[in-house]
Parts: sequence; C-alpha cells; structure tokens
Amino acid sequence: MADESRKSELIADLARARGELTRHTRAVRRGLDVVARLNLSFRRHGLVWLTGAALLGLLLTWLPRRKKAVLHSSRKPAPETKAVKAGLLLTALKIAFDIGRPVLTKWIAHQVTAYTEGRPHPRNRH
Repeated sequence: MADESRKSELIADLARARGELTRHTRAVRRGLDVVARLNLSFRRHGLVWLTGAALLGLLLTWLPRRKKAVLHSSRKPAPETKAVKAGLLLTALKIAFDIGRPVLTKWIAHQVTAYTEGRPHPRNRH
C-alpha cells in the first residue's frame, strides 16, 4: 500500500512539474517573440512610436552632408592612343564576327561535308 501511495505521489509530482515546465516554456517563448512584442507595443503606444520616428527622421536630415572631393589638375592627361586603337579594333572585330558567324558556320559545315564525302569511311576500307 505504501508503495502504491508513494508511486501515485511521484506521478502527481511529475505531472505538476511538467505543467510548470510547460508554463515556463510558454512564458519564455512569449518573451522571445520580438515581432509579437513589437506589434503589441505599437498597438498600445502608436503615437509614441510615430513621434519617435518623426523626430529621428528630423535629426537625420540635420546631419551634415559629406562634401564631395574636387580634384583640380593643372594639365590634361594625355590620351593613350594605343589602348584606344586596340579597343576600337577589338570592338570592330567582334561586330564583324557576330555578323559573319552564320556565313562562316555554313561554309565550315559545307567544307567538312565535302571532305568526309570524298574519303571512304574507315570501316569500309577493306
């Protein structure tokens, strides 16, 4: 009998401890839910949030702006003619290749076809 009552006491203690643990876990989750807390705070103190945002925006507009650094040079830099010419040449070659690619592809295909038709297939040489 004593074992049965002790066992039921332990079961009741475990159930009570589990209940407390569940309540504490829920409280911690509510405390760590930042989005819900911010929503609740905004609903309760909306005017304070809006006033604070307006004041922060006003303060940010009063911050001094960064000045642009202006460099003054007494002489003009000489243009690099070789680099400019090379760039223009490569651009012209790219445009010419882009335009001529279909013709070049067709010509190569024709040459390969003519070459392979003129020679017997390696399997048919016997």
